[in-house]
Amino acid sequence: MMNHLIFCLLAISGLQLCLSLRVDNLKGFRYCKIPQMAKLERVDVLGKACNQWPCIMTPGRVGTFQVTMTQETGYPINHLKSDIFANARLKIGGRRRVGLDGETEKPACPFTRPGCPFQSHQTIVISKTVKVPQQVRLVKSPMIVEFRITDEFDRILTCFMAPVIVG
Repeated sequence: MMNHLIFCLLAISGLQLCLSLRVDNLKGFRYCKIPQMAKLERVDVLGKACNQWPCIMTPGRVGTFQVTMTQETGYPINHLKSDIFANARLKIGGRRRVGLDGETEKPACPFTRPGCPFQSHQTIVISKTVKVPQQVRLVKSPMIVEFRITDEFDRILTCFMAPVIVG
């Protein structure tokens, strides 16, 4: 399928015109090397934070990950958690894996369509809006962002990594 930018309407705080970029089929996107219990359908990045690939992370910018997956656990899921980590080389101190401020072990049900609970084989859309922290200035480019969704028993539904350029 051809990759291209499309215009969309996104409700974050009112309606605004934004760009959407599908990233799960682009170079550098990869799954985490751990068992996963959901089928990832697609990942889109919405907003001005990502109008090219890899995305450019500038402190203070806001972007939205929209993850579409089908949970294939064989049981209903009542609660979801999301974690967003940065795997980065610091300008001083070497490689580190750090959680984005306020984005680890965060309840994900409020950001899902339809809301929790989910039945097995049901398609779920999770929209997570993230503001790029000021600390990103301490990182050397490129950086890898890891996005992970787990259920109430800490089983990993999906986990993927994507490269970003620090701007």
